[in-house]
Amino acid sequence: MILQEAALAQLVGELSAKNSPQFVPDTVAEYMKRQPVAGQYVASHQRELSVEGVVLALLHAAILTLAVERAAGRRLRRMGSPSLDSAARLVKDDAAFAKAQPAAHDYLVANVAADDTLKTAAQKALALYLVRVLVQAALDRV
Repeated sequence: MILQEAALAQLVGELSAKNSPQFVPDTVAEYMKRQPVAGQYVASHQRELSVEGVVLALLHAAILTLAVERAAGRRLRRMGSPSLDSAARLVKDDAAFAKAQPAAHDYLVANVAADDTLKTAAQKALALYLVRVLVQAALDRV
């Protein structure tokens, strides 16, 4: 499955329209509840990313996972460590991910790499990688 730019843009527009001050904490909490192993995987990088960086990565992983679920027409099963390990091997190469999932890649560049929450190039690279892993794991569950 390839995430479509129009569908992703529509989802982002719908989520943006909610304009709730609780949007970020609610979205991240729901994602961690539904995908606890994925949440723990990102949270384990708190030292490198900062708390804010972890929240940023989880927020965008949640949004992209929701896009995958909408495209699939159903909620995804929980991800486990084997799913994340498999996905991690597939997304090491950013260029290959960009070619396979251009809309998701563009979304990540615009919303994760460009976010000032991540202060260093290393933080940006790690956050992008972690979200790519979670998106690929979600795609693999369809």
